[in-house]
Amino acid sequence: MNESITKTIGVAFAVCLICSLVVATSAVSLRDLQKENKLNDKRIKILQVADIYNPDQSISEQFSQLESKFLDFNTGMIMSEFNNYNIDEYDQILVTKDPNLSSKIPQSEDIAIIKNRENVGKIYFLRDKMGKIDKLIFHQHTAKPIKISIHYKGCLCPCYCCCKVICFRLWQLKNI
Repeated sequence: MNESITKTIGVAFAVCLICSLVVATSAVSLRDLQKENKLNDKRIKILQVADIYNPDQSISEQFSQLESKFLDFNTGMIMSEFNNYNIDEYDQILVTKDPNLSSKIPQSEDIAIIKNRENVGKIYFLRDKMGKIDKLIFHQHTAKPIKISIHYKGCLCPCYCCCKVICFRLWQLKNI
């Protein structure tokens, strides 16, 4: 008889080893594709908020219509660079865990119970054919992206943003 406990355990170990190698190789080889899909998912949501998403066109081509910058929520300052972060890889949820990059929200104002908010976020500009800002979309970690329409007669309403400072500073963006 060719069945022994040693051979059975050996075969089981070999099958487990081969399967784990296949799974590990697949996970490593698909990592870049997963990162790209995660980025494309965020971009689609932003394009949908900007009302320019077309599933028949490439996402990167459509996203190139938007101008991406960093926005300091405390000062309202628009920045092309922030602490050597890549705009596509900047994780606004992750920075809320860093006390140097986030601010504590007073409990009386924290109705969403998020405790901290990022000091710097991403803002996207959609310009019209004349080069003037048509829409601003800024991504916040507490909800989906928010669209703000700019009215050039001084009125910034409707502005549904969680950061009060940005409401007062948006008028400065008209000439960007």
